[in-house]
Amino acid sequence: MIEIDQLEPPISEELIAKLFNLWERTFASSYKGFQSIMDGSENFDNRDIIYFVREEGEISGTCHLTIPRSQISLGGIGEVVTVPRFRRQGFASAVCAHARDNFIKDGGDALFLGSTNPEASRVYHRLGW
Repeated sequence: MIEIDQLEPPISEELIAKLFNLWERTFASSYKGFQSIMDGSENFDNRDIIYFVREEGEISGTCHLTIPRSQISLGGIGEVVTVPRFRRQGFASAVCAHARDNFIKDGGDALFLGSTNPEASRVYHRLGW
């Protein structure tokens, strides 16, 4: 069974650094603009939940769920990542399914996710997107 952790901002600087490093390597884009979100600056407007899996002492997979507090029936998924050496072990499916299930349990109706990655799109399709 895959053990999934979750947390909401504010997030420790140490964990932020690990998440940003993973996301920046994966998406080849800077995440400095996310610093304030991880510090909790949007907590009044949005609920941000980071779901992650650890394997061999490191973060091996992530998923970020954002839900506007004014419209809890809507949500968005992003930062779906599995570290290359841990791929094909079900981590992406597990964190996305966990986020989706929690979203629905908490009253969510429409969960958005976009991808241009064909391999990732197959995972998302199996999960109902």
